[in-house]
Amino acid sequence: MAKAKARDEFPDPVKRALYERVNGLCSKPDCRVITKGAKSDTDQAFTIGQASHIHAASKGGPRFLSTQTPAQRKAFANGIWLCSNHGTEVDADEITFPADMLRTWKSKTEGYVRSMVGKMPSYVPPPPRSEEGLIALGPNVLVFGRIVGHSAKSWKLSLGEFLLGDVHDLYQFVDTFESATPDDRYVSFERTGAGGMLAQPPSIVDEGELVVSLELESTLSPANALATFDVTKYGKTLAIDMALDEPHVVWDRSVSGADTVPQRLFVILTGVKGGWRGGDDPGSRVAELNLKLSGDHIENIIAIEIARLASVPYHDRLLKTSEPALGFVRRVRGVRMMAQRSPLYLMARLSLDIWGLAETQEYDIPISSSTESLGPEPKVDVSLFGP
Repeated sequence: MAKAKARDEFPDPVKRALYERVNGLCSKPDCRVITKGAKSDTDQAFTIGQASHIHAASKGGPRFLSTQTPAQRKAFANGIWLCSNHGTEVDADEITFPADMLRTWKSKTEGYVRSMVGKMPSYVPPPPRSEEGLIALGPNVLVFGRIVGHSAKSWKLSLGEFLLGDVHDLYQFVDTFESATPDDRYVSFERTGAGGMLAQPPSIVDEGELVVSLELESTLSPANALATFDVTKYGKTLAIDMALDEPHVVWDRSVSGADTVPQRLFVILTGVKGGWRGGDDPGSRVAELNLKLSGDHIENIIAIEIARLASVPYHDRLLKTSEPALGFVRRVRGVRMMAQRSPLYLMARLSLDIWGLAETQEYDIPISSSTESLGPEPKVDVSLFGP
């Protein structure tokens, strides 16, 4: 019989300390659920939390550190309290959840609990994913809300907290709608993972609850969209190596068909809409909004921008074409941030439905966080190149 691997498990005092230092909250900053409660039929308690190892308890485990002694593996410093869901998740994906990230979670959650001592906590559950999410109404309004009515091309939205802009900007969007450029007359929804062009100015009712009614322009039928954007029919283009910290073109290799999707996502999402660099025109506002919002809600921002780029036509004056830059994206299913490989690039795992591919696809895409090209275009001193 094979001998079981020895595991350096935490002793009970360490488990208790890990639990008590965070008052039983999951240490993942965007979770922090209460992990312990009373059983209804006895005087006992139940838990959905666990003391997890930052560096694995045995060889071959996630983030195993061979230089640690058994005592160090069993020590408080090597532990973090997590709910069972996130304890399982961090052990299944050590690349996305490196040790330094877990230590930061632990420290931040301990600090949060310390700051709340003597105060009345207010536990407000997040809205259900199917009901509320980020909504973009033109370029200057980002607001959390939910869809409360839908029929054919008509939508009714209940709006809540503004992330970008405010009620004044919303009314200004309505008042200046007719004079706005065509590609600024749009709506996109995080929760549906799609968007569309507005056929007329939104209608607003503000009676305690801010409600907006929209009429959308007609969109391509699924059959026509598939015929137009089927990625399996995309021709050859030069490959881009995105495995390095600084992605670059590989001049002696090409890709075609569905293999072009990751680099098309990279090129469009890294381009800065409104910037002066070549290729910026059809780009995204991810870097700009990431800067304006100090890095908050970046997953929501990426999702809403992909939804916009998949539904709002980009008018290319040179090629005389008009179609969405990411028209091959049928629906945004989710966005999850990953550990950055470079300070210049955000790393995002995108879950997308793609025209021409039967299953939801996942892509790990670097997205430039630089807004340099939104500033003044640098002047080139031509005298440096000689007469």
